[in-house]
Amino acid sequence: MRTLGAWCGLLVLLSLPTLADTGFIQVQGQAEQQVMPDRARLTVRVQTLHDAPQEAKAQADSVMARLVTLVRSREAPFDALQAGHLALGPKYRFDRGERTFLGYEATRTLSLEVEAEQVGGWLGLLAENGATEILAPEYLASGGAERRLVLYQMALKDALARAQALTPEGQSLGPVLEILEQGSPMPGRGLRMEMASDPGGYVAGPLVERALITVKVALQ
Repeated sequence: MRTLGAWCGLLVLLSLPTLADTGFIQVQGQAEQQVMPDRARLTVRVQTLHDAPQEAKAQADSVMARLVTLVRSREAPFDALQAGHLALGPKYRFDRGERTFLGYEATRTLSLEVEAEQVGGWLGLLAENGATEILAPEYLASGGAERRLVLYQMALKDALARAQALTPEGQSLGPVLEILEQGSPMPGRGLRMEMASDPGGYVAGPLVERALITVKVALQ
């Protein structure tokens, strides 16, 4: 039977970075930063139900045309307008094993990007003009390419500091042999949309962007 001390020793060995006999050390480096979003992607749906599929589609198309006209007529910055999706099929209600045909349901989807501070106003306008389902806003931040470079530089610095701290006595770090990217820096999912003092206000929380790399450094 293994003693508690033996188990602890095994866990310590498993948690250490790779120290290879061939003369290199391999460690991970990570970095993260917070950035406030300046724009948001809104997605809404229009759903209609009718006995005839053509009529269900026609009704959904009519509402979508009104929404597209509304978006294009507003004197507010927007971009990436998309309204090309259509789903059409029968809709049923199931009750105790029995299926009841309700009609044909047509679903149209519209998405657009707006400035972050305009989210509340746009959601209200879209709902008032026929949108039947509103998805949670996806908050975005401009300048992602420049921030990615900074994050990778921070992650590399972190990895080299770890390697330096873990270099065996009597050896020193040599050149970097390999850098592997462990996924692209993306906003973390810890986003929040808080209610402001105005019940109709929407305040986006900060986006958390992270980078993780694996670095192999020669020992000499």
